[in-house]
Amino acid sequence: MKPAAWRVGLFVLVGAALLSLAVVIVAGRWFAASERAVMRFDSSVFGLQVGAPVVFRGVRVGQVDTIGLAPEGSGGVTIPVTVEFDRALLRDLIGEKPPAGAAVAVLVERGLVARLAMQSLLTGQLYVDLDLDASRA
Repeated sequence: MKPAAWRVGLFVLVGAALLSLAVVIVAGRWFAASERAVMRFDSSVFGLQVGAPVVFRGVRVGQVDTIGLAPEGSGGVTIPVTVEFDRALLRDLIGEKPPAGAAVAVLVERGLVARLAMQSLLTGQLYVDLDLDASRA
């Protein structure tokens, strides 16, 4: 067989292997169990971006999915931020298996609060910091 044929065959095999690896990595994220929640902030979210981490006491439990605007209501203008949580990490935090889609609600009942925190002083990027506030439970 000619050397050029070997090179083409090797190139095709390496390309197929890389494509398979990419599909496995991306599909693992697409099919991971997640739960969405909307947080409303009444202050500026300048510096918060889609994809920013959502962290509970230093552990990344999700990411920002969308940032929007809400019409002015009785409480003033709010900024709705939709977050996508990793359901397995929320279940570990709760310590029990909540009904499907109810893990965030259980945590809110236990005093879960969100605030914006500085991710980088240099760039001004923000992230969502979560914690349990016993006084709000």
